Amino acid sequence: MSESNRSRLILTVVSVVCALLALFRLISGHFPTARLWGLNHLAYFPLHFRILITVAGLLVCLPAIRTLALRTMERLLAVRIPLNKHLLHLSIAIGSLPVFWFFRSSTPLLGDGTLLITELNQGISTATIRKEPLTVLVNFHLSRLLNRFFSWDVETTCAVIGCVLGVLFVFLVLRFLDFLKVSSATKWLFFTVIVIMGSSQLFFGYLENYTFHYVTVFAYILLGMRFIKGRRHLVLPLLLFLLCFGFHNQAVVLSPSLLFLLVFSLGRRKPIVMRFLTFRNVCAGAIISLFVFAGIYFLKGFHIEGGIFLPLIRPLGRGDLYTLFSGNHLIDIGNQHLLISSSGIILVSALILSSWRKIDWNDPNISFLFLGAFYLLIFNFVADPELGMARDWDLFATSGIGYTVLAVFLVTRVVREKNFARHLGVVLAGTAVVAAVPWFLINANESRSVERFKNLLALGGERTDYGYEVLGIFYRKKGMTDDVISALDNAIEVNAENPRYYIMLGNAYKKKGLYEQAISQHRHAIQMRPNYAPAYINLGSVFARQHRYEEALTAYKKAAELAPRVPETYNNIADAYYHMGKYDLAWKNLRIADSLGFEVNPKFIKALERVSEEPK
Repeated sequence: MSESNRSRLILTVVSVVCALLALFRLISGHFPTARLWGLNHLAYFPLHFRILITVAGLLVCLPAIRTLALRTMERLLAVRIPLNKHLLHLSIAIGSLPVFWFFRSSTPLLGDGTLLITELNQGISTATIRKEPLTVLVNFHLSRLLNRFFSWDVETTCAVIGCVLGVLFVFLVLRFLDFLKVSSATKWLFFTVIVIMGSSQLFFGYLENYTFHYVTVFAYILLGMRFIKGRRHLVLPLLLFLLCFGFHNQAVVLSPSLLFLLVFSLGRRKPIVMRFLTFRNVCAGAIISLFVFAGIYFLKGFHIEGGIFLPLIRPLGRGDLYTLFSGNHLIDIGNQHLLISSSGIILVSALILSSWRKIDWNDPNISFLFLGAFYLLIFNFVADPELGMARDWDLFATSGIGYTVLAVFLVTRVVREKNFARHLGVVLAGTAVVAAVPWFLINANESRSVERFKNLLALGGERTDYGYEVLGIFYRKKGMTDDVISALDNAIEVNAENPRYYIMLGNAYKKKGLYEQAISQHRHAIQMRPNYAPAYINLGSVFARQHRYEEALTAYKKAAELAPRVPETYNNIADAYYHMGKYDLAWKNLRIADSLGFEVNPKFIKALERVSEEPK
């Protein structure tokens, strides 16, 4: 087959696949509760929007429309901008900041946003800092600093940090495409493919701990390629790898690609080493590593849940467990990659299948990119998404970077016909836009975001109880108490062994004035975990609301006995003594609360001063 015919065939196949994907997204939009969470985003929009964006996805697959789009691009690119290349890239990157901010996430429902806000308000979590130490430290200290200067809360601070990281990512993508030396039109088309991946949701004020990691992984890939090209020293990708690991320890999966760079560096001084750096040997090493991993996996207990990796089989008596080769997990893997980079999947698949023999597999850049993409995908497949992959999609967002960058690099090395590359870029850029824009718009709108989150939880499974709790916290902040109760009832239905859910439910009943139901829930939490101080604190608060101060005092004292370093407890004890007329004891416990760092309500102090004189 001639080069021209091969190019036309690839373009036709890619166009047909992209058109079918656009139609499938439209169809899946009629099934918002199906396990199609990576595709059915149109379900949350009116019919006219669904039709409009589907038509746009189909039009970019037509030759006439592609030609028109390219001519328009050429006219725009013909306009001379009086800036050098670096200033232009910086200006474009900074110009993306308002977009990220304006369409930022409207709720903290996705991922672990609610937990992140709570932890940063309370201090650094030991459990979290083990996995992502640098991310936690940077978020914590920046949130304190920005709160001091601008009075921003934690949620605003994290949103700003995410948007600023988006600016850095846009700049790095421009530098990467500049490094590949592609034509101007092709550069901007593939810029769109990379920047408008679904995983770029991380930059829209997203509240999670993976945004720093995502950006540094891309920077590591870029500097690794520049080192191979001879433009940078090995110390830079090495430092970036350490940063990646500091931001999240899942970066350990990039170790094989770093090892490749180290061996490549040695090969520059000892050419005989280069004989072993063939793509065949790289693949052999990857396969051997998988066998080693499989052996460790079996030795560690492949049927046990609760570890880092998904269990391989269901334990006896468990028919609902999410396992490595379960249908739900395999479907979720497909959804994950259709969400984060559908264009990247299509492009890399098309190039490898159609141009296998044309690719110079011994190009060290390909080996480096392959190792990064391969192990990121393996991590995506075997790691346990504790929240369920539909809500833990961000944990695996970097897996899309690996194969998308590999796909763009292969285009620059395989495709010699400039016009073909541009037409291919139009199809894939258009597909990326129509896939990602509805996803961004859902998360930017509160009602759509909540509706989608509820549909994800309705997929069921043993991992949804925390999701219902998060939904309950969201409703609580909105003052929607009946919805709080409904969400917590669902959480308890999934997992009746968590006393925290009963405490939250009791507080919701207290807010509605249903005190006996509230007391019942708190006592149930105490029965489940007799040494759980928050249950006693909340039980005491219900008694205090009913003016049953002696019973409240008993509960508060038990809480202080179990958790003597919680300052709020002593403030509550002081409040109970105050209402009982025992002002000296109220002052005593108020001073304890103050010594532990509690900000005592000034109105309470004035009330005490009016009725008593503080003991000397």
